[in-house]
Amino acid sequence: MNLKEYKSFIDQEMLTILGQMDAPTEIFQYLYLGSEWNASNLEELVVNGIGHILNVTREIDNFFPGMFDYQNIRVYDDESTEILHYWDKTYRYIRRAKDEGSKVLVHCKMGISRSASVVIAYVMKAYDWNLERALEFVKTKRGCIKPNSGFLKQLEIYQGILDASKQRHNSLWRSKSETNLKSSEKPKKKSDEKKQKMPEKSESLHHLRVTSNVSSRPKSWSPSDAVADMLFPPQNSISANACTAEKSQTVNQSGSKY
Repeated sequence: MNLKEYKSFIDQEMLTILGQMDAPTEIFQYLYLGSEWNASNLEELVVNGIGHILNVTREIDNFFPGMFDYQNIRVYDDESTEILHYWDKTYRYIRRAKDEGSKVLVHCKMGISRSASVVIAYVMKAYDWNLERALEFVKTKRGCIKPNSGFLKQLEIYQGILDASKQRHNSLWRSKSETNLKSSEKPKKKSDEKKQKMPEKSESLHHLRVTSNVSSRPKSWSPSDAVADMLFPPQNSISANACTAEKSQTVNQSGSKY
């Protein structure tokens, strides 16, 4: 049997196996992409500060369930596998770990197809990148990644979903902004009208007060004639009484003199 015919295949397989035993790839400070080997290496996990592990395999169990926070996406590396509908779930898991200040290891069997597709989908949504940019970015970090053709098609669909969601969000935001603008203008207009009307009302009331004071007083302000005569006797009557009293005093003084 001549093994030279299989040399290239054997070399590729050896590189793949050795690649699995490499350290996990740091995509971001909080996100690592790796293999089954990386998920089973406790010392390495501790050194890298991993607190969350996203296991994207059906055939591999969690190695340290009591020590790390696990999320399982149980799928096979098959072109017919529908992995797209898990990406919102994986996005939320990675995002939660990041918000908690933790680090996440995303792994599958070899860290090439399933876990790589999950990481690419996360990058697309988290950083608003298209598929081409996200794929190229992850590939520069971990050169061995190669999502299968079925996953690549689903990543293209996912890009369309994200674009549609972004357009819908922008449309709703514009509509809400226009509604808020209109509602904020209406009260302002009414307020201006009130401000313009208020001086007219004030001037009118002031005019009424002045007219009322000039023309007449309320009846309750004026005493009746009988009360007025009693409280304020006529001046002629007071003068006559004064003269009579003065004359009587003069006569009395004259009589006492003689």
